[in-house]
Amino acid sequence: MVEKLYTIKKDQLFFLQKNLSNRSLLDKFGTVFETGNLTIKYLKTNRYQINLTEEETSVLLDELTLLLTSKGLKKNDEPNSFGLFVEELIDVFSK
Repeated sequence: MVEKLYTIKKDQLFFLQKNLSNRSLLDKFGTVFETGNLTIKYLKTNRYQINLTEEETSVLLDELTLLLTSKGLKKNDEPNSFGLFVEELIDVFSK
């Protein structure tokens, strides 16, 4: 199982911890604070690194897309501030 390393900002980590519904992903993103598990590695630049499999990344992108379409669009289908934040995360995990 091949994993890819992603670097995210502190506010992005908090956002994911608050908004993910997939239990497996939520457990993975929550471990840095709850158990000290090195699933997520803290960098001294207020950034975090996490390894995700292709399957985990796909599930995460599906969740982010659902968040974007359900909460992140204005009536004219342009992204609101929530949507812009979600788009930024989609960009991070799409690379």
